[in-house]
Amino acid sequence: MEEQKETQKTTQKADWVEIRNDYVLKNYSLSMLEEKYKGITSRSSIAKHMRNEKWVEQKKKHKHKIEEKVTEKVAESISEKKAKATEKHLELTNNLCELVNDLTLKYLEQVQSGKKITAKSVEALANAISKLQMCQRESLNIKNGEEQKDDTRPEITVIKGLDISRIWE
Repeated sequence: MEEQKETQKTTQKADWVEIRNDYVLKNYSLSMLEEKYKGITSRSSIAKHMRNEKWVEQKKKHKHKIEEKVTEKVAESISEKKAKATEKHLELTNNLCELVNDLTLKYLEQVQSGKKITAKSVEALANAISKLQMCQRESLNIKNGEEQKDDTRPEITVIKGLDISRIWE
């Protein structure tokens, strides 16, 4: 049986396209090609074809092409995940906007009905609005003209319908 295989190999003609593909596309080494095609062609003959047909350069180009495709697919996958996350963030900030808007309207109703509210509660609401705005701007990738420092807080000067005398500490 072994002898029959050896006889078949020695009578076969070398398929240089297949041998080149094994080297360039399947990443075979010269030693691996020599072992695979033993009895069909010699190591020196393979090396000669490698040199004359520039297989090493072809292999490098092939590897580079594969790396580019991998990079492209990874970038596409990351951008899809980023887009989904951004959508979720926008949905969350929109829901929070509605909640903060409702709270603001309730505060105004309380003030208009004569109920006193604390400066702390107004400050808490203003901080919530400020943080919500930052979240929205970040989700939408909106940049401020100047980057604000973390310790800066919004200053409220006038709120329509708010009587400052009704606010106490």
